[in-house]
Amino acid sequence: MKNRIMSLVLVALALGLLTASAFAQVTGRINGQVTDQAGAAVPNATIELMLPGGTRAVINAVTTSEGLFSLAGVPSGAYELTITAQGYKKRVIQEVVVRPNQELALTTIQLEVGQLSETVQVTESQAVQTSNAEVSLAITNKQIRELPVLGRSPQAFVTTQAGVGNGRGSATINGQRTSFTNVTLDGINIQDNFIRTNAVDFSPNVLLLDQVAEVTLTTSNSSSLAGGGASQISFVTPSGTNQYHGSGYWQNRNSAVAANTWFNNRDGIAKPFLNANWIGGTIGGPVIKDKLLFYFNYEAYRLRQQSAANRAILTNEARNGVFTYQDSTGAVKKVNILQAAGLTADPATAAIIAKIPTPDKINNFRTGDSSETLLRNTAGYSFNIQNNRTQDHYTAKVDYNLSTKHAIQGSYVFNSDIIDRPDQSNDYDTKPKVINDDTSKLFSVGWRWNPTSKFTNELRGGFNIAPVIFATSEQFGSSIIGIAGGLFGNPVNTFRLQGRNPRTYNLFDNASYVKGKHTFQFGYYSQRVYVENYNENGITPTITLGIGTGNQGLTNAQLPGASSTDLTAANNLLANLAGFYTSYSQTFNVKDRTSGFVKGALTDRNLTFHNYAGYLTDSWKLKPRLTATLGLRYDYFTTVNESDGLALLPVLNGSLLNTLRSNSTLDFAGSSVNRPFYNSDRNNFAPNIGLAWDLFGKFPNRADQVREICRWVDATLVYTPGATDTRTSAWDAAQLKKGVCRDYAH
Repeated sequence: MKNRIMSLVLVALALGLLTASAFAQVTGRINGQVTDQAGAAVPNATIELMLPGGTRAVINAVTTSEGLFSLAGVPSGAYELTITAQGYKKRVIQEVVVRPNQELALTTIQLEVGQLSETVQVTESQAVQTSNAEVSLAITNKQIRELPVLGRSPQAFVTTQAGVGNGRGSATINGQRTSFTNVTLDGINIQDNFIRTNAVDFSPNVLLLDQVAEVTLTTSNSSSLAGGGASQISFVTPSGTNQYHGSGYWQNRNSAVAANTWFNNRDGIAKPFLNANWIGGTIGGPVIKDKLLFYFNYEAYRLRQQSAANRAILTNEARNGVFTYQDSTGAVKKVNILQAAGLTADPATAAIIAKIPTPDKINNFRTGDSSETLLRNTAGYSFNIQNNRTQDHYTAKVDYNLSTKHAIQGSYVFNSDIIDRPDQSNDYDTKPKVINDDTSKLFSVGWRWNPTSKFTNELRGGFNIAPVIFATSEQFGSSIIGIAGGLFGNPVNTFRLQGRNPRTYNLFDNASYVKGKHTFQFGYYSQRVYVENYNENGITPTITLGIGTGNQGLTNAQLPGASSTDLTAANNLLANLAGFYTSYSQTFNVKDRTSGFVKGALTDRNLTFHNYAGYLTDSWKLKPRLTATLGLRYDYFTTVNESDGLALLPVLNGSLLNTLRSNSTLDFAGSSVNRPFYNSDRNNFAPNIGLAWDLFGKFPNRADQVREICRWVDATLVYTPGATDTRTSAWDAAQLKKGVCRDYAH
């Protein structure tokens, strides 16, 4: 009674949450057929799936009148499959490996007449994909470990698979747009849902090796239950097993015996420092064998390194207003351009120039207008800049098999990634002022319910919070940011605070029902995406220094014999010293719908975008070796919305053409002002038809037949002249007499 009440409560919960989904990126399905030795179907055979070394089934089923069975909602991993039927020997198939987001179609399982107490054990499952037309493959953690992995990133191995290419920039699958790929971890979307143009290459979650058990890549012909993209990348976290397993590791890479770069040696710059450490461990096993299993992983990455930077700085004479050039005869000339223009140095720009490294720091001539034989106005200052990265990764997962009818699975993944960004530095500091400070948190929980052997329902939900933040420690105050002319590097690091905070929530429900030769799958899906996008760019006034129409620049009269290039450089230096400017810019933003445009206001927008879907698919076993798949999926995508109504869009004047021809006005748009960005699209129906045909059946050629015959000989495959096996045909016996098995064994 207690279990029945619990079931009813869970059913009510499931029905109440049917904003659910069609995604099956976490679990897989096993299907097959059971026959006797004559090929007749064996109905009512009991199918039990057990963990290796287990004694209790985690899920079970009963064959139909056609001998068919299907086990849905099976977590990825290795299992043992037991088949029992009255009047037949028990059959145990080991190493039944289930992949996420894939169907495992077992070859026909033949039962031998005998007692249930007798067991026929098969050490390797034979699986041929005859159940659908999907093109998919799986990459396991073990496979990745056997390859050199410098960065311990499982996502990097996606590009090694057939159909995936990155020869022209971002990786694509089968030549599709990068945004056409859906990427999940334990069923939860882990893409950057604000910028999806890097879907295959980048995830803000930054997964490491021991956080992933395997990844399944579906490149084409995805079934109707898969949505969010024409191709699917499905990561799954590891689970505990019936045995305790653990690992500890430490890897180090450093610059102790590395060589310096040629330019650093020439400039007298020390060898860039490098010390990278990966340290972590895993532990997993049973709390209650067969019932309650756990897995935990922690890994830290500490990268301490330096990168080379080279900036142009002013020579001593140029800082004091003396411009050096060569005339058309090659003669070196020096002109005090401030005196020539009748000007004095501007205090504001003088304060900026005072922050530039002094001329004694000049150590190369790879930038600037000086050379080893002539020190003119600018030269190079190269130095090492910090380029560190600090990561902390936690993974926790629990599998709770309450019974063969109920199973709960939950995972939590925490990833912290702090990265120095010297590529966003334009100043002279040896420590970058700009960093990425990102911490992602993912939670996924699922419940599988099997009220009968023919019906399975899987409900799963979760969230992924994955901000991407570009923070800066530059103290701007009222600093002049813009310095034109390109004579020296700007000592003020101009990059401003910006970032995005995507929050993705998934809830989905998948059901499977077996009826005769049909396996029906149906379900619902919801994805809700919220993104806060903010940017400080432009909130500090920017003055661009240079000689404009309102400023009197130098002419050839003041710089006799100077080339046009030198004359331009001299005027730029004059503008930098005297404080001449060509433009002034200041960003104005709206803070709310009544504020108007406010000087220096932060751009802060809150975008939302949701997706709801439903699907139905039928896998119809037309023949033992022929399966037809018929499916239909419907998706509803809401319009993109700015929740505060701060987006500005044109007000239509009748038609679009009339609007373009008239003096159209702008007005706020969004759901809060009852003015959507665009009309919603409600006709997204996607039919799916596929045929899977195993042309030759279990053994497509004679070689495979011989191998099967040889499996009937004893374990050592010893050949006895004249002996035949009563279970083989006359042709098989003749091959045995020729010693085929003996040769095969060797």
